[in-house]
Amino acid sequence: MRASGRRPSRDSERGFALVGVVMFILVLTILGLSLFSLTGYEAQFMQQSTDNAESFQAAAGGLDRARFALARMGYLSNVKDGLPRDGVVYAVARQGPTDTTRKIDWDDPNGPSILIRVKAVKNGQTHFLEAKFNPSRARSLYKRLMSLSGVSPDSAGLRVIRNDPAEPAAQEGNFMGTYLSGECRRNDDNLPQVIHPFGNNPQQFPPQTTLALSLGNVPTPDVNGYLNDHWATATEEDLPNGPKNFDLDALSSADSVRFFRTTWTGGDWSFDFQLSHPKFKDWDPQVTVHGTAVWMFDHGIRSEGTIKVSGSGQSNDMLVIVAKPGSDPAIPVPDDPATDDFHRSLTGAGIALLGSISSTVPVIFISSGGVLLENRDFGNLAGDGSKVVDDQTSTTVNCMSIFAPYARVMGPDCDMGAKPYRLVFTRNATDPIDPRIDRLSDLGLLPNTAAGLKGKLGFVAGSWREVDETNPP
Repeated sequence: MRASGRRPSRDSERGFALVGVVMFILVLTILGLSLFSLTGYEAQFMQQSTDNAESFQAAAGGLDRARFALARMGYLSNVKDGLPRDGVVYAVARQGPTDTTRKIDWDDPNGPSILIRVKAVKNGQTHFLEAKFNPSRARSLYKRLMSLSGVSPDSAGLRVIRNDPAEPAAQEGNFMGTYLSGECRRNDDNLPQVIHPFGNNPQQFPPQTTLALSLGNVPTPDVNGYLNDHWATATEEDLPNGPKNFDLDALSSADSVRFFRTTWTGGDWSFDFQLSHPKFKDWDPQVTVHGTAVWMFDHGIRSEGTIKVSGSGQSNDMLVIVAKPGSDPAIPVPDDPATDDFHRSLTGAGIALLGSISSTVPVIFISSGGVLLENRDFGNLAGDGSKVVDDQTSTTVNCMSIFAPYARVMGPDCDMGAKPYRLVFTRNATDPIDPRIDRLSDLGLLPNTAAGLKGKLGFVAGSWREVDETNPP
């Protein structure tokens, strides 16, 4: 007989499972809360790290902004302009022990360095940086022989025209009478090999021509904006019917700078002097300047005669010619690549001195078109049928600067060096007129200088640091 019995109850098992589930849920809840708390802490830590990095970057950017403000405006106090900005709440520039407001002296090589300090704050995160910089004068567009902004093959760079197409083959060799000394900076990377040396004969021509070629970073001349700013207040300079004699007196004006203008009234140029009669050779334009004369042309200047410029003996005597492009009647272009550019270049020119220029004072040419300084043979005949010599004139400018898209230069007919005629244009790396150029640039009285940099600040190695004093000096 089988012993009777009862199977154990499952109630106790059910109770154990419930406790296990509750404990598991509790553990998950605690884990979730822990992870949530940890995530919030990490997010807070991440935000703090981001704010700290942004604060540092803002302070570093503030140093660069302060550096640019000094180079652009020229006063130590300009580092504070517009603050607070982009997290930067404080900036100071000091030159010397205590000076934080004066105008920067860009021209003293022995002057003290400039200390710049910038403080930036981002959500409570602070960085305070400093660095030292040595001030020096920025290189001016007008302290080189040529600054040429064009990039198009037909209207860019410098071309030295080797031979006048109007001359017979036996008289070729205009390049042998062409001497250019100085720096030519241009955006066009097509550098013809005919530029230097021009003479190629050191026995006959001592190597006196030095043309340093450099590439890039030439801005477009802002002639339109410049004329808009100064045209209305300029003195009208009329063109006389007889001999072309001009007296441009600027000594009574502020800073001895006076603006003159010649307004286009018709034809192809605002000023167009042509050798249409032999006697006109005796009427070659004569220009006398007193102080700094800025002569503007709204439709270009063209002269077949040689322009001759002289001064009044003042140290600031200087002629500045600023011109928009003129236009020229249709010129038959010969089907000859050697002469195509010679003819085509006149169409886009703003300054076309086809009898060249000779000056005893510094001359600056500025145009949004090309600048042509050439000794062209116009083939004029005298009353007896003999040829008028119009391209055998020596011309010299010892301090010249050209700022334009392109330039074309052709020396006089020297019959392969057999005749003594020369074209000599020079711009030394340093010239007595340089302080005058700096003054005009600081005043914004030359194109592309009003928005330019007055100087540059070279970083002093080892001077960068993060300021950690509670009350830094």
